[in-house]
Amino acid sequence: MKTTSSTKSYQECVFTFKELPLDDRLKAVVYLFEMLLSDDLFLDEEDHFFRKVLRDFNISEEQFRHAPAVFLNQPHVF
Repeated sequence: MKTTSSTKSYQECVFTFKELPLDDRLKAVVYLFEMLLSDDLFLDEEDHFFRKVLRDFNISEEQFRHAPAVFLNQPHVF
């Protein structure tokens, strides 16, 4: 598979985010998904993309289900 600049950028982003604590990764993923869901064109691809990002960021679906808890009584950092 030929590596494009967007693929390389995504891989660099994943590497950086995997180094963050779980709560910070969950916050970032929640914000990312919120932004993408606001784009109607994205809806056809969402399920596959969500699972890929969760897997790449080492976040289980169970951890993601509890992601809103990381926002309780904490200021937004992203």
